[in-house]
Amino acid sequence: TTDYKRLERITAALERDQMRLGWILASIVLLALLAAPAHAAADDLADEFSIVNESDPVEWNNKGVAFYLLGKYDEAIQAYDEAIRLDPEMAMTWYNKGNAFMMQGKYTEAVQAYDEAIRLDSEFAFAWNNKGVALISQGKYDEAIQAYDEAIRLDSEFATAWNDKGGALYKLRKYDEARICFEKALEIDPKFVSALNGKGVALYALNRTEEAIELYNKALQLDPKIPLIWYNKGNALDSLNNFTEAAMAYSLGREVELNSEAKMGIFAVVLIIYSAFAVGGYALSRRFRKYKMSIVILSINLLGLSAVMWVLSGFFDILLVGQFLIGGVLMVAISTVLWSLSGFPANPWMSQMVLEIEDFNRKCPRLSWIIRAIGLLAVIAYALIAAVFYFRLYLSTEISLVHFLKIAFSLIFLVGLFVTLPPIWSAMISKNLDGRTRDILLIFQFGHLGVSGLYLGLILWIFGIGSFDHSVPLGNIKFPISIHYLGIVMFLLAFVIIGPYISGSKRANRWNVTLLEKERSWLDELLDVLDFPTPTLYGSKLQKILEKIKDDDTISSQDGEFDRIESLYGADALRLDPRVRYRNFLMRHQDQIAEKIDQFEVLKGNREEIKGTARIYAEAYRLRRDEIAGMIEMEGTFRPKFWIALALILTPVLGQILATLINWVLKAMIDTNLGGLITSTPTLPLP
Repeated sequence: TTDYKRLERITAALERDQMRLGWILASIVLLALLAAPAHAAADDLADEFSIVNESDPVEWNNKGVAFYLLGKYDEAIQAYDEAIRLDPEMAMTWYNKGNAFMMQGKYTEAVQAYDEAIRLDSEFAFAWNNKGVALISQGKYDEAIQAYDEAIRLDSEFATAWNDKGGALYKLRKYDEARICFEKALEIDPKFVSALNGKGVALYALNRTEEAIELYNKALQLDPKIPLIWYNKGNALDSLNNFTEAAMAYSLGREVELNSEAKMGIFAVVLIIYSAFAVGGYALSRRFRKYKMSIVILSINLLGLSAVMWVLSGFFDILLVGQFLIGGVLMVAISTVLWSLSGFPANPWMSQMVLEIEDFNRKCPRLSWIIRAIGLLAVIAYALIAAVFYFRLYLSTEISLVHFLKIAFSLIFLVGLFVTLPPIWSAMISKNLDGRTRDILLIFQFGHLGVSGLYLGLILWIFGIGSFDHSVPLGNIKFPISIHYLGIVMFLLAFVIIGPYISGSKRANRWNVTLLEKERSWLDELLDVLDFPTPTLYGSKLQKILEKIKDDDTISSQDGEFDRIESLYGADALRLDPRVRYRNFLMRHQDQIAEKIDQFEVLKGNREEIKGTARIYAEAYRLRRDEIAGMIEMEGTFRPKFWIALALILTPVLGQILATLINWVLKAMIDTNLGGLITSTPTLPLP
């Protein structure tokens, strides 16, 4: 009764019955009251039609209509029953009662009420049509078609009956006949949204998908607030392998189903989480200034992950957000397992790793400043990106959403890499980094690359790059298993892990060999003196070696740096530095040489005792020299660690492994009824 044309047809069909026309006009008045600016609360609407004459069935019928419009179907049925008790021959009241039963899902009772209305007025086309709707709800499609045919016989211009008949034929898989009915409805009313959607699903079933999408677009232009049309359009786009646009269509449909309070609630929750990460990172950087670069790297990556979650919440699919959140947790778990396999190494290696990362500020001050500046801008940019996508600011179609996502996720991914890689890469290639520390850093990099694999799969999905024939689904997102994905991940693996690890290990080996060879050369010089058969010259020759050691410039002018490191990170971190080891070697031998010079001076004149003492010292130095020779040989043959082999095997498929694990976890949650809040998307087109 809300459609003006429909009211015209009712009026024309019922001109002979003045009483029925009065009831229709009363309904129009009620609708006008609802459409006009409210001057009273909605709950008082029924009072506007208070019963004046308790024995007047028309007043009871109108009272029932008022309750019906307020959604109070039980009260409406009671009012209709009173009207029927007073006058059981009122066909319109039986029809209205059937409508109330329909809204309650009581289809059997609705059919009985419509049958009674038809018995009283066999030419009541609306009663025939609504009876068909009730029969469809019971799965009685053939009987429903008969009812629609009767409604159409009574009114050949009854667009709703043609449309509903098309729906029944669609249910019977008679798609071409359904299409004809929908087209007939559109001939009568070209802006009939339901018929546009119905013809679209019929064409989709006939494999005329592109034509179906055109019809969905027309329907959505007329009324974009119907979720089912968005879902049907999503199914059509998905069948054309337009996966990202399909996911956007689904998200627009789910958004329509949300009320504003729920939508704002989701946004507020993610905003609070994001703000907590941002404020927490700032507070940590103020509290622990010496770890500023490490905190920047951690904070930006956590903010990037939360920003991705925030944007994904704009899909309005809790399942999807949960899957990516679980992905991050699983990657942390995998990294923890790898760490445990290496024996849970902590200090002093952790301290040295932080030291090398923080040293990036000193090595590259300008780039370090740029990284922190970009990190600060990212905090603001991520929030704006999430807000724009979440509230669809200037993003009204699935195509505009896709274009925006391409920029958004690429930006988040690249910012994360830019902020993380330079300091970590600088630390990884440092020649002063201990091997165990480099292994720990490798594990952390492996974990970061795993999460980056999730981002990368998401980006490839957005751009539609790669083959999706054997994809791993995460909600509406499909991770491509393709040469493109594997190729890019392998490039990142080589650039982020393999290259820096091997380069840094070789640099460290060469540097260690250089320092060890210098140690050995000093020992050789001492042995040349102590093995010389002229004891009277030991003192003067050792004094010359002592002067040369004092003049060694290999690590000169670094004492201040060593003191700074010790004050900030402790002596343990220094112990792992090969420069400190070499410095300690020189200092120790200076003291030892000075002691020997004094000792030989005391033994002056006793040649045999001097020679015996010299042989003892020479034997000790010879053993140490042999040890150093073995260390040089070991350092000279670089062998990739176990972690390198593991990374080579796992990293190319890490994104798929994570996606599969996430699917298993979420499926288990849903199967155990933990996913009750998850919105589902229809997988089949519906009229």
